[in-house]
Amino acid sequence: MTRGRVVRLMEKGRRKVLLVTPFVPYEGIPHAGGSYVGRYLDELLCTHDVVIVAPDSDENRRGRDCLVARGTETVLLPSWGQAKARSARHILSVAYKVPRGSSFDPRFVHEFCRSDEVRSHAATADIVDFQWLQAAAFSSLMREWAPRAPQLLTIHDVLAQRWRRAAETAKSPAARVFFHLRMLIAHKRERRAFAAVDTVVAFSEKDKGLALDICASADVTVVRPPLEDPEAPRDTEALSELLAFRSSRPEKVVLFTAALSRPENDQAALHLVEEIWPRIAREACNARLVIAGSSPSEKLKHRVATTENASLTGYVQSFAESYRQASVVVVPLKRGAGVKFKTVEALLWGIPVVTSPVGAEGIGRSALFYRVTDDPVAFAEGVVELIVKPAPRAQLVEPSWRWAREAYSAEQFRASVAALLSE
Repeated sequence: MTRGRVVRLMEKGRRKVLLVTPFVPYEGIPHAGGSYVGRYLDELLCTHDVVIVAPDSDENRRGRDCLVARGTETVLLPSWGQAKARSARHILSVAYKVPRGSSFDPRFVHEFCRSDEVRSHAATADIVDFQWLQAAAFSSLMREWAPRAPQLLTIHDVLAQRWRRAAETAKSPAARVFFHLRMLIAHKRERRAFAAVDTVVAFSEKDKGLALDICASADVTVVRPPLEDPEAPRDTEALSELLAFRSSRPEKVVLFTAALSRPENDQAALHLVEEIWPRIAREACNARLVIAGSSPSEKLKHRVATTENASLTGYVQSFAESYRQASVVVVPLKRGAGVKFKTVEALLWGIPVVTSPVGAEGIGRSALFYRVTDDPVAFAEGVVELIVKPAPRAQLVEPSWRWAREAYSAEQFRASVAALLSE
């Protein structure tokens, strides 16, 4: 089989995709990766039959139930993903995963490898599609079970970069050593996975470059995710009305949205509350901080509860109302990797963005954002300027809004996916 050739074109009938993923999507799934898989699945189902294989969990059962009506079969295999913290299964699962950098738990791996149902679906699959690095651990098995099916791997971020940044920002020597080791492990696993599959899918040119640095022989293509929200302004008239609404509000909302269960997002929220927000609050008494997202840590809950004019929303099915009211979106990330969907979503809602370099990377030129900085003083000053100084808002946000609508539109995504599957 020619490397880089993603699909076998068939003269008749719908092709079958075997999709291996940690998460089964459903409406309102509380993280960007799961939302992407949902949009990707929408496109696949237009022209393909899809069978999903994933770990059994309450969330994935919810996703499975939502997909039944669409005729999509979901195979959920037993896992220890919901083992109680500090239980024997949880400790064993962690001990299994950490040396591998990123992995499914051992129960799921065992069940997958011995599943006659998965093997049967693989034998009739035209494409094997891995979402996230851990799914590519089954690449060699899929070569045995589906030798003629090309393999895709979508990397939602580059783990070696994530752990390198964690090592650089760690406060203790022991943590730096731990994260450095995880970086080395992730680099090795990513090099092996990128070489094993036929095509690697990245969300940005930046991630494509990182993937090629890890494995120069990999075939890497860029597919920008579709991030348009149907409730966001779709023309200049709607944008102008939304900007007028925000301008008329005496209270100015400073918004940070994130899946707070992820350590890098929790760290960013704490950094925002402890080091940036006090400077903003002193200069802009009409400002209110809103941190929107699921699963905040107890430490973050306590910090926000004891901070004036700050609040946590917890889980919300849609950030639309939060974006509608926001005067500024902040992205104070110090760690992480990959394209930050939250940053692009703010641009699509016509909101000026103050971000760290990590929050802006992989998206586009710095002129798209009001300010890009890691310095907490300069960061706070950028937010205050947007709140207290009158400015022609349309001129400030419209160029970024137009660019984001074109670069991350559903149309460009549809075209990219079609090209990916027809090469």
